[in-house]
Amino acid sequence: MTVGKNATNTVIDDVTCDSAGIVQADIVASNGILHVVDAAFVPNGIFCPDTVFSAEQRGQGRISAYGFACRRTGFKHLDTEPAGTKPVGIAVDDSEGGKIFWSNDQDYPHASPTSWASGLAYDGTNHHRVLSNLIDPQGMTTVPELKKLYVAEHSGFRISRSNYDGSDYEILISKPNNETFQPSDIAYDHTNGFMFASVEGPEQQGVGYIAQWKLNSTGYPDPKSEKILIPYGTVHPYGLCVDVIHQDIFYIVGGHGGQLRCVTYDATPCHSEGPVVQDILNYPYMCAVDSTFVPYGGPTNVVFTQANLPGQIFYTAAIGGEKKSLNKTDVISNNDLQAPEGVALGCLASGSWD
Repeated sequence: MTVGKNATNTVIDDVTCDSAGIVQADIVASNGILHVVDAAFVPNGIFCPDTVFSAEQRGQGRISAYGFACRRTGFKHLDTEPAGTKPVGIAVDDSEGGKIFWSNDQDYPHASPTSWASGLAYDGTNHHRVLSNLIDPQGMTTVPELKKLYVAEHSGFRISRSNYDGSDYEILISKPNNETFQPSDIAYDHTNGFMFASVEGPEQQGVGYIAQWKLNSTGYPDPKSEKILIPYGTVHPYGLCVDVIHQDIFYIVGGHGGQLRCVTYDATPCHSEGPVVQDILNYPYMCAVDSTFVPYGGPTNVVFTQANLPGQIFYTAAIGGEKKSLNKTDVISNNDLQAPEGVALGCLASGSWD
């Protein structure tokens, strides 16, 4: 904790980004002196996620980890892909020391099976290829309960999955050569039994949409259950992420002047202010949801990237939230984010950056 003063009071700050004012000071008790404060303090490592993992497409093709929302400070570049490689989507699983997966979207020639997915441990070791022969892979997600990795293969017109080691690769949803079905990202609500995808159509034709499928007990979507949550007409629907508590989907409308929007898959609308959570964004790309404080009456936070140069990562409360930049005070200028696209939230807890 740090103690300071503002114009009217003594203020105490802690690692959760909370500030407490002293309401009543110097209460003498039998074994000490009490000070009454107006907020709760949380020790470091108590609340997770505490780390933002990002995939940077340009420059060095880096996979990096950044402290999130004062629950952890600092940063670490975990690894890089070879020059010319394009990491896009990223997904994590906190179990067993932590696993990171990302898509490498080569796509040369276009719609060819020349791309792959890579893996890495949270400590930066065990960089390895997980899947090969993917077609234009973009967004990814993990389902830790099933130990499955899911991939949106954009120009492959399909959604696929495999085990974490790449075995048992299978195609879940496929619409061959259907240019109105080019999935950009994928999200799962394993608890309530749904899979979601943001789907693009031909460039600039405005036929993108958000789709939902029901799952069976093994996490396999029923192709016949497809439901359109956001109908045709969305331009550049890129990333999406799910709040399983409120059953809301947050999705990106990309490009210059893009937006972060929300749609519910429950009966209750996301909020009364309309679907737009953040407006006039500069090339937003993908997102992740932080529901840590929802059980305690707090907000759902959404983390999202802006894939410009230099890039940025922001987070915001889902309702009436101010857009806050990820704390990068320890990042020197030549290490700024280079077009971050994929973003995922994970937990290092008491683990060290070293």
